[in-house]
Amino acid sequence: MPVLKSFKNLFINLLLVLISILICILLLEAGFRLAGYQPIYQTYSKSSMLWQYDPLLGWSHIPNSEADYIGPRPWPVEFSTHIHINSDGLRGPQITPKKGLRILMLGDSITAGFEVPFDKTYSLQLEAILNEQLNTPVQVINAGVRGYGTDQSYLYYKEKGKNLNADLVLFLHVSNDPLNNITLHRMRRPFGKPAFTLKEKAYGSDLNLIAYPTPEYPICSEFRVDQDSHIKRLDTSFNRSLCQLQINLTDYSAFFTYITMLIRQHPDMLRKLYFAASPKAAQAETLKTVEKTASADILTTNIIQQLAKSVTDNKARFALLLSADLEPGQVNQQYLSKSGITIIKASSISPDGKAAPPYTFKNDSHWTAKGHRAFAEKIAPEVISILSDMGYQ
Repeated sequence: MPVLKSFKNLFINLLLVLISILICILLLEAGFRLAGYQPIYQTYSKSSMLWQYDPLLGWSHIPNSEADYIGPRPWPVEFSTHIHINSDGLRGPQITPKKGLRILMLGDSITAGFEVPFDKTYSLQLEAILNEQLNTPVQVINAGVRGYGTDQSYLYYKEKGKNLNADLVLFLHVSNDPLNNITLHRMRRPFGKPAFTLKEKAYGSDLNLIAYPTPEYPICSEFRVDQDSHIKRLDTSFNRSLCQLQINLTDYSAFFTYITMLIRQHPDMLRKLYFAASPKAAQAETLKTVEKTASADILTTNIIQQLAKSVTDNKARFALLLSADLEPGQVNQQYLSKSGITIIKASSISPDGKAAPPYTFKNDSHWTAKGHRAFAEKIAPEVISILSDMGYQ
């Protein structure tokens, strides 16, 4: 009996301690809310803002939607842009009937350009330059979607983009494309995506689409395709628990916002805390997969080749855009050139060769309006040359 009573007292004491801690946390939370603090995502926008589930693409923009895109989290606000998605699920106003020349832009967040007003994106800046220099009216359509890999841009064009009847299609390749192309689900993202595997690890190999229709993934999970084309889950129970804690704190806690604001003076520490839930195996796999397997170089190169073929089969021209400021990931440019694909290489948008403010935001690597303008000016001569070959003056 004394032992049982001792355990009972210990249990009661532990329970009282836990209740006391909970009350302190609730009082802290209430105090910081009264002081004007609020959960992070009540101030900043999630990267998945305006996304909807898409069985083929993983996610796409919600048609006829709009919202303010505010960031970068959790630093002082550097951009607050009103984003409008038209009925075709693309950023910008409704697409008007075709008059003259039409160009379609494909890519990820750099192309989507949520950080700047629509008319300041490089797509619209290029449109303005072309209309100034050509006798033919030019319309540029922005089909960029945040987080897209090469595979999703290719699938989008095959399903919907080809119906826009563009005369020229430009795809902007960036350094994270190879990793995105072997990723089925990234931790904290609401949606996963399909992926391509190669029937043979060789250039010109046929592509095989897997994980389609896109299944529902736990938000705190990480799935990739390994070098043997097998689906591999990389997260652990520890990763999942920490991820769920982070999500709850960022979504609901004003006190956590205060702590984040305190340590944001140390960006490296903040970055480590944010990625603490990410599987270490995923980080190791990134280096192995991107540098040593066909999944980076050969897979990405083949997807670009198939995208170009789909465009030319649709009686349009295709060009691959590369920017020195975006550190293009592994892709075999020589093979693509020999395959007849036009590659436009843009030098740095910054005169000193380093993409930094005022061409990018201070705490965000995306381009400012000045960066978008500089990139448009860099690629414009090459684009005009392509259009001249097509008979447009």
